[in-house]
Amino acid sequence: MALALDTVSRQTPFVRSPYFANLMERGSYYLKNGLALNLMGPSGVGKTSLALTLARDLGRSALFVQGHNEMSINDLVGGYQGYRYHKVVDNFIRDVVKIDQRVESHWTEGWLSQAVKYGHTVVFDEFSRAPSEIQAVFLAILQEHVLPISRVGHNQIIPVHPHFRLVMTTGLPNQIGIYPIIEGLWDRIVTITMDILDEESEVLIVATHSQLPMEESLQVVRLMRHIRQHTSSRNQKSLPPFPSIRTGVTMALLLQAEGWSLVRKEYPSFFPKIVEDLCGPFTRTSLKDVEDFLSKEK
Repeated sequence: MALALDTVSRQTPFVRSPYFANLMERGSYYLKNGLALNLMGPSGVGKTSLALTLARDLGRSALFVQGHNEMSINDLVGGYQGYRYHKVVDNFIRDVVKIDQRVESHWTEGWLSQAVKYGHTVVFDEFSRAPSEIQAVFLAILQEHVLPISRVGHNQIIPVHPHFRLVMTTGLPNQIGIYPIIEGLWDRIVTITMDILDEESEVLIVATHSQLPMEESLQVVRLMRHIRQHTSSRNQKSLPPFPSIRTGVTMALLLQAEGWSLVRKEYPSFFPKIVEDLCGPFTRTSLKDVEDFLSKEK
């Protein structure tokens, strides 16, 4: 199901650090010139937030949709939904009754058909989680600039409106649940690869989302980066970078709610265990990692 972009929650402003400002400038340039944009990277690096911000900045009607493995062609272009029953009883001549009955299937236009026809912007989040037959629909749009629709007894071709824009996000090829992007799409989209955020961007995001002071947010980020570094050194490269920025925000919200401080070292003795719980099993975070960091930081 597609959602109008203005119904998608935006509780906090988008953080425009130098890193994100550079991505915004490049992404806006590509979209302004009619190119389809793909933001590729691991989970938790801001792909979706950046895609939504780029779409909003275009100032046009936009739709937001999330890919999944059960998507069908009908979800995109439309399909027959139910039936219409039509009955006419003609008794113009008193002794003659004429009855005309018809049952017709009802065609409902899909969200992609409307977007292509009227020039909306589509933000397709998790595009690489959609099956190859869904991806193939976009190949026709980007290659031939038309959307072909096959209906019973009627084939239709919708020309792509010149204002139609596509912003998609995709995960890394080695992530679980990811479909490979079909051949032919790669050279028809511009792909910006997003990696682990720089420290400045992470601090701004944590502070913005948690309202934690900057110096406290800096300590949260440095703790996350310390754990991330130790995790990658334990041959966990098949997993996305973890803990992600979301974990840092969650930790900052807890610190803010409880009034704890990493800077002043005002937190309960079980706080290292909380960090271990938040980071989850994928990091293989040890209490020693956390305690070493907390004991060294001023």
